[in-house]
Amino acid sequence: MRGGQTRAHWRLGPAHRGSPARHAAVQGDVVMSAWRHVSHSEPCRLCNKPDWCAVSADGVWAICRRVDDGTGLRRADKAGGEFWLYRLDGHSPCQQPSLELPSQLHAERAEPALLDQVYRALLAALPLSSTHRQALRQRGLPDVDILRRGYRTMPLEGRAALTRRVVDRFGADTCARIPGLYVDAQGARHWWTLAGAPGLLIPVRSVDGHIVALKVRVDHPGEGPKYTYLSSTHHHGPGPGAPVHVPLHTLSLGASVRITEECSCRSMPTGVPTRM
Repeated sequence: MRGGQTRAHWRLGPAHRGSPARHAAVQGDVVMSAWRHVSHSEPCRLCNKPDWCAVSADGVWAICRRVDDGTGLRRADKAGGEFWLYRLDGHSPCQQPSLELPSQLHAERAEPALLDQVYRALLAALPLSSTHRQALRQRGLPDVDILRRGYRTMPLEGRAALTRRVVDRFGADTCARIPGLYVDAQGARHWWTLAGAPGLLIPVRSVDGHIVALKVRVDHPGEGPKYTYLSSTHHHGPGPGAPVHVPLHTLSLGASVRITEECSCRSMPTGVPTRM
């Protein structure tokens, strides 16, 4: 243990409902503190960065993922990632008798069956633009396959209202585990929204047919990648991992498949399905 650090006992209370970025510390039935993520308008007091760290709502405590100056308490989240707990009022960290630390700043990804439920609800609430529909037709896909495969358009606007409906249905705790859904903040305001660039939204399916991720074929990628997964990692949430997409098919066991390195929306004249 580093000089100036004292082992402290932390009693964990139930997390604050309504936002995965906020965690309530409870002493009896009294809420002692809450956490919020740092931002560009309120960067970390230790490393001066706008991400990856957190500060308590009362401004007394800070969690920094980058800086260990010897005055904070070293801790690790469930994923094994290190962080340091600091008091910002000049007192020793051990003087807080009851404090709930965020169990991890990057939430664990939900299991495939739950991902499938939430992503299907999200896709059902989204349209497919005429531009994207025509682009799929030009790739050889008939309308019946476009509908069956569940392609949608990732909008630029209206994401907060859309995501709010999904959160109302499944709950904040569940949605905090879904890559692409996250809580944004501006000052004291917090709201749920959806990450990702505008473009054609492509369901990524497992071998069991579960939709385990969503991929975007970006409308205007510029110098960036043409295809990107929906992810919450830049907002202290889960990422999609690296799932293998198995397209819908009616093949029998032992049939041939074609494997590619990038997403493909085009139909296969040969009848050979493509896995990416």
